[in-house]
Amino acid sequence: MGQAFELRQPQDKVLVKVGETLTLTCTTSGGGPTGAVKWLKGWGSGNETVYEQKSSLPRVTRVVGDSDTDFSIRIGDVHVEDAGTYYCVKFDKSLKGDVVFQRGKGTEVLVHGEWGSQSSSWWEPALLGAAPGTARPILARWALLGVSGHGEGGLGGRSQDASVPLRETPLPAAPGPGAGGRARSDGPMLLPAAKPTPPVVSGPDRRAGLRQAVSFTCTAGGFYPKDIGVKWLKDDHQISALQPQITPVRTNSSYNMSSTVMVLLQEDDVRSQLVCEVQHATLPAPMRGKYQLSKALRVSPSVRVDLPSPVEVNKIVNFTCRVQGFYPEDVAVTWLENGREMKVENTSQLVKTPRGLFELRSLVEVKATEEKNGSTLTCRVVHDGQDPVKKTATLWIAAPAREGLSDRSLSDNGA
Repeated sequence: MGQAFELRQPQDKVLVKVGETLTLTCTTSGGGPTGAVKWLKGWGSGNETVYEQKSSLPRVTRVVGDSDTDFSIRIGDVHVEDAGTYYCVKFDKSLKGDVVFQRGKGTEVLVHGEWGSQSSSWWEPALLGAAPGTARPILARWALLGVSGHGEGGLGGRSQDASVPLRETPLPAAPGPGAGGRARSDGPMLLPAAKPTPPVVSGPDRRAGLRQAVSFTCTAGGFYPKDIGVKWLKDDHQISALQPQITPVRTNSSYNMSSTVMVLLQEDDVRSQLVCEVQHATLPAPMRGKYQLSKALRVSPSVRVDLPSPVEVNKIVNFTCRVQGFYPEDVAVTWLENGREMKVENTSQLVKTPRGLFELRSLVEVKATEEKNGSTLTCRVVHDGQDPVKKTATLWIAAPAREGLSDRSLSDNGA
């Protein structure tokens, strides 16, 4: 039996800046229908086809051009309007046309546009809401950044990348006609204070088992001034983390933040939540990014086969396999008789326990013929793509009364 088709779109959110290249990841495995794989922006009647195997938008290219399993794409020269949710979709080709066979969970793309540049002292009023070329002043919150031309220490003896407290400052009047619709300043450049993007918490690419230390990362970007506070919480209790890394963008007009924390996974983390809390001068209240630890956790099952007592010949005997205490619910149970796979149709439905874990029971019926005496029945459990767990029981048939043999002598003689 071939492997079932699976489409994986692992990215939840991606932050990209205007002009950069965006990479969206999508891979497939297993056999599937003959239809194409496409990328759609949005879902429903208003969606836009960004890429299909026969054609794509001008700025869209495949990461691996000839691959039959990697359908990741790049979008070059990102525009503000590229923000949205993108879906990788596998179609089934039918007489009625393309029908959705399987789709990814969607990747939300956030586009951050810059304003201002330390290498330039020009500004454009239209970017802040004033009509282009007009003198209408706008009251805005600004941060002051020293630039070259004011000595080694910048303005007032400060270093060039030092910020001063935010202040309420009206924009200057529009320039005269000879300035080309822009204003020039020979003094320090003015940069608008910018709020950080909502924090995004990302975890491992693969699930990890109990008592493994796992790294989680919180990112936020596009903020100014530089100072930012980061706090990690697990189920509302603060936990220690590494010092956040603050990096400037190319123009020093804003900053990006990355913070990392290590968590030792426990069984009860199936219901735990990790929170990254970000505080910045531009925010009236902290912003939070959240991550359910269940997305990173794997709890392997315990497997037990109930052993029946010796049974009379030609009677029906039940073997029960109990698979308990596992997460996630992805599990496959098969039975083997003397190493050969059996057909089993009565595997019970998954049951979710109060602890948030799963369990199920699988039952197989065997007729206790004399030929089956001493046969081994094995319950094989594959959980979340891991190595199989096997438990085996042996079928013993009780001796008929007329033979006058005990159960033990029957088994010793291999009858």
